[in-house]
Formats: sequence, C-alpha cells, structure tokens
Amino acid sequence: MSRPGGVSRSRPANEGERDPKRPRIGGAPQNVETEDDDLQVICPPVNPVQSEVNAIVAMAVAGGADPVAVEQMLAATLGDPTQVQATLAVLRAVAAGAQNRTTAGITAAALSAMNAASGPNGQGNSLAANAVTAVLTRPPHADRPAIIRRCQVDACNKLDVGGGKCTAHGGGKRCQVDGCNAGDRGGGKCISHGGGKRCQSDRCDAGAASGGKFCVTHGGGLRCTEEGCDRVRKVRGKCAVHGGINKKKLCVVAGCSSKDLGGGLCKTHGGVRLCSHEGCNKRAKARGACVQHDSREKICSHPGCAFPARARGKCKDHGGVVMKMCASEGCAAKAATGSDRCRAHGGGKRCSHEGCEKMDAGRGFCVAHGGGKRCQVPNCTKGATRSSFCVAHGGGKRCTFEGCDKPGHFKGLCAAHGGGKLCQAPDCKKWDAGFGFCRSHGGGKRCSVEGCTTPVKLRGLCIKHGGGHTCSVEGCNRSAKTRSLCIEHGGVKLCKVPNCTKMDRGRGFCSKHGNLLGLGGLKCTHEGCNKCAVSKGLCCEHGGVRRCQMKGCQKMDRNGGFCNAHQPGGPVPDALPPPGMTQLPGIMA
Repeated sequence: MSRPGGVSRSRPANEGERDPKRPRIGGAPQNVETEDDDLQVICPPVNPVQSEVNAIVAMAVAGGADPVAVEQMLAATLGDPTQVQATLAVLRAVAAGAQNRTTAGITAAALSAMNAASGPNGQGNSLAANAVTAVLTRPPHADRPAIIRRCQVDACNKLDVGGGKCTAHGGGKRCQVDGCNAGDRGGGKCISHGGGKRCQSDRCDAGAASGGKFCVTHGGGLRCTEEGCDRVRKVRGKCAVHGGINKKKLCVVAGCSSKDLGGGLCKTHGGVRLCSHEGCNKRAKARGACVQHDSREKICSHPGCAFPARARGKCKDHGGVVMKMCASEGCAAKAATGSDRCRAHGGGKRCSHEGCEKMDAGRGFCVAHGGGKRCQVPNCTKGATRSSFCVAHGGGKRCTFEGCDKPGHFKGLCAAHGGGKLCQAPDCKKWDAGFGFCRSHGGGKRCSVEGCTTPVKLRGLCIKHGGGHTCSVEGCNRSAKTRSLCIEHGGVKLCKVPNCTKMDRGRGFCSKHGNLLGLGGLKCTHEGCNKCAVSKGLCCEHGGVRRCQMKGCQKMDRNGGFCNAHQPGGPVPDALPPPGMTQLPGIMA
C-alpha cells in the first residue's frame, strides 16, 4: 500500500510469525534467498520512527498539506539521523493543528516546534520551516473539483440556493410578509418590503446600491470614470455608453448625457420612442416595440390570459404583483410605496416644504414647490406633464380631433369633442365629478363628517372641517390660498403694478391695469357697458348667459331652458343624493 510520504511497506502472511522472506529491521541490506534461486529481493533498512512518521504525514495531508511538498521534505530529512527527531516533532505539531482545520492553529504549533526542535548547526529551523510551508502552500481539498449545485427544475441552469431550487423557483428563504413569495434579502423580508440594506438618504426607502450606503438615484454605486459622466458603472470602469455596450446616440442638448429616444432628444428634453409596429403609436418599452407587439415579452401563465407577465410568470391581476393594502380601517385602497397607508390616509412621501401636505413629486417637493420635472419653456415655472412641457405649452395628452389642440381626456378627446363623461342624471349636461354624477347630483367625494355634504378637499374632509389648509395668521380660520395665507391676509397674487393691492386677474395684472395695457379680457359689446364679457361678447346682464324661459324669471338656465326652480318635472334641489340613497346625509326630505 502506497503511503503519502512515498514509503511502501509489506505485511507478513501471518501476524504471529515473522515472514522468512522479510528482512530484519535495522542493519545493512540483506540478500534473501527464495525457492527460485534466480530471484533475489533487496530491501532497504526501515527507520524505527517510519511508522509514526507515516501516520502523522497522513493526518497532515488530510488537514490540507501538500503531499508533494511533504514527500520532498521527508526525502531530505529522514536520510539524516540527526534531523529525524526535529522533523518528527514538527510533523506532530502540524498534525495537531491540522486536526482543528485552522491555519492559525497549524502556524502557531509549527513555529513553536521550530524553536524546540533546532538540530545541530541550526538546521532544524529550516527543516521545520519546510514542514510549515508544505502545509500552508495548499488550501484544503485543493485537488478536488468544486461541486456546483444547480436548480432541479427542468431547463433551469441557475444556482441552487436551498431546497434544490433557485430563488425564482422557490429555493432559499422567503419573505415573511404575508402573501409575498419573493426571496429573503435580509431581516426576513424581500427588497420591496424593506429587506436588505436601505438607502441612507432622508425619506428614501429604496435599497442601497452594492458596496455603498445610498441607492443609485441618490448617488450610490460605482460611477463612470469618463469625465462629466454620472451614469452607473457597467464594464471596465465605464458606463454602458462609454464602455461600448450601448452604442446609441446621446441627447443633442448641451451638457446632457442621456440617451437619444427620438428626434435627437432624451426623455427629459422631449424625446419619445414609438413602437416600430406598423400603425402603432404607443411608446416603445423594449426592443423597439410596445408591450403588446413585443414578441419576446412573457405572457401571463394563467390559462386564457394574454396580458404581459409582471413577476413570477403572472400578470398583475393573477398575482404577479403583491398589492399591499391600506392599514386604515375600512379602506380598500392600495398602500403607497414604502408606507402602510394609502395617500388619502397619509401614506407615501410628502412635500418637504413647511406646512405642505401634498405628495412628493420629485427631489423632496411637490409640483407647486418646485418638485418634479419643470416646463422647458423659458421663464415658465409650471410642472411638465407627460413630456418636457406644461399643459399650457403643449404638454400632456391632446385631443385627437382634427384641428383641436385642447387637452385630451377620455378616449383621447377633449370635453367638447366627447372626451368627457356626462352626469348620469336625466337631462343633465354637466360633467361627471365622480361616481357617475356631477357635484350637484351627488357626484364626487363628500366630507366624511356626519351630516356634511360639502365636497372633499383633503384627507377626506372639507375645508370647514379641517380638510384644507387654513390661514397661518393667528386667530384666522379662513382657507389658505397661497403662501399659507387667506385672501384677506395676502394669500393671493397681487397686481404687478407698484402700490396696487388688487388681485391678479390674469397675466400678472388686475382688471384695471390689464385694460390699460391692453391685456384685459373682452368687454361687453353692449353700448355703454364696461363689464367683462362672459359669452357671445356680452356680460351676464346683457345676454351673455341663457336665462330661464319662465316669464319674469331672471335666473340662469340650468337644464332644458329652465332654472332648477322651474323645471317641467318639478323643482330640482341644488344637490341630489348619489345612487342607492334616498336623500343626502344631513338634509331633511
């Protein structure tokens, strides 16, 4: 049987008797005669400590020693009787440390033996150093091939993270949030539910980028080394554009390093990439096609469903997205991202401006206080809508009716061309404010205070019951308009003319100064009338609005040529109860 030290040994046929063909231990080499006179076996002398050396070497090799290095060391030392004891002492120490399978234990034991086993002429230290080197120059099980476990699901080549499956197929630890099947990223939760390392930026709940304290949006992760480029690093210290992965053109706007989406502009500056499918005007999502026309887009695995899969092979309606519901009692709305409540009940990020409760549109502020994307027209401070411009300068959806440039609403049309929903009340031509009815007929949300039918302003309440912002002046309970002030205390825009305290009626001027500058609205065309025209060039008094057809009634036409009091079917109250109610709350029949 071959030993790791390179020394072979034969056993006698009978344990109790010495084999006559086996040479005696010690002494010079002997010639042993056999029955065959032509065969002679010459055996070298066996060292008395050889058996112990072999056993210790086997333990050292099992602990991670290099067999080749150990064999070379033994060949140089066991032949010298003066070095046998020193080498044996070192091997004992190495074997003891190897049993613990710790590099620190092997090193400490071997170095201690080096000092204790110094032979003549100081050669023991060098030999002991060879023994330490033989152990430490080879990691444990270096000669064994690495065992890589793969997911057991057919056609899946991902790594097995636990249970014989990859994370996508249910392997490893799962998120502990009820109904979530995503992988555990830390703390028993997935990334979406707060697991793993989070961004340290104020009010940011996103996951921190690898190797940093912030998410990619707030500067986390490695950045491109190209001068002036702030993109995330992808390959060879550069981003995808400068690293040669993404060879698309950049935006033509000076100082912009975003990709060209169409017309030489990026998304921020108005560039739009449309679907390449003939006749499709939808925005392209990937590979030049929209979700509907992308042949490589995964479809929901639910039988009979043709919608794109969002996660885990399912669409949104079939469990592809776990929707977290609002924690407020009786609320069925979806909870805002990173919060336990919906936006109506205080969930989500809020504007950082003092006293403002609006939602954060970007950079920590609402649109009114500078958050979100701004209109690209010079000197315009409004927020951009669905493009790089505000609604007044062409942003947002437009009416698809030929020649109409008004904002589009329902089915791509403006209200004048059928894009708005009308109130479901008979003969009512007002627009649907919510729940199928206009506000006069009970549509829209109402104040949650019992007995109050006023429309909701904020947090489920009307202004009177605390649903809006009140004036910041002490003792004033009026509704705040701008700058947290009511109209009486300066909460409105004033005329730009110095020392003029009148309100801005348009274009920065009051009615008087606007008319002097030629910026005022149209005047009534009736001779001698200076009132503002409402319709058809006339004011209300001179026919600018339709009047009730009832003789002697000067009220405005509300429906069918009559006011509410003179309707053919009887008087109509100013507000009707919503469907399913006999009367509005707090109003006696």
